[in-house]
Amino acid sequence: MLMRRVCGQLLENDTGTLETTIYVNTSTTTTKHCEWSIVASRGEQIVLEITTLNILESKDCTIDYLDIRDEYKTGYNSLVGSSDSRILVTYHANNANEEYFGFKAKYHTHFEGDIEINNKDQEYFLESPGFPNEYPPNKYRVWYLVAPLNSRIILKFTYFDLETSENCNNDYVEIRNGDAYYSPLIGKYCNNTSPEVIWSKGYALYVKFVSNDKVQGGGFSGIITLR
Repeated sequence: MLMRRVCGQLLENDTGTLETTIYVNTSTTTTKHCEWSIVASRGEQIVLEITTLNILESKDCTIDYLDIRDEYKTGYNSLVGSSDSRILVTYHANNANEEYFGFKAKYHTHFEGDIEINNKDQEYFLESPGFPNEYPPNKYRVWYLVAPLNSRIILKFTYFDLETSENCNNDYVEIRNGDAYYSPLIGKYCNNTSPEVIWSKGYALYVKFVSNDKVQGGGFSGIITLR
């Protein structure tokens, strides 16, 4: 029996689709085997929605099957949410003169950006997507750094390398004194010069990171403490 990889790829964008080729009345017995590896940045979850699933039934799914693995777990549902930032989707079909349509799915990544800072004896960390590797293109991410009332937050960057641009018109980090996009602006940062140590005036900081589709830098890493 011939096994032929007819589809599948590495998917690293925030959104995407998975789809098998349509085969109708195939005249030869061929095993179709496809693997998609969906990779998100650390801290993100992957939500996979299966919109079409049409495969031949078989006992214990030994002939045709769709296998979805989150780390070392397997399962199928019409809506699958990962607990990790990497999942493997495998489609396998033994087709013998049958009509089948495989499956279609779409996915998107989900990020919860709240960082609760409530222990003065603990260090918390803020990192760009994919760190310590280069950050991906076309990323938009917001973190809400929140501490108890009457506390202050200290943010110190230990590494900072973004695309060089005038007035930070390309890739940048924006930090605001508060918990909203309209809170008072502390600064907008880019290039490879780390911002000075940032102290919040209150119990919250708003941090936004934006990258375009051009040059990617090494990203950033920061330590957050509570005072």
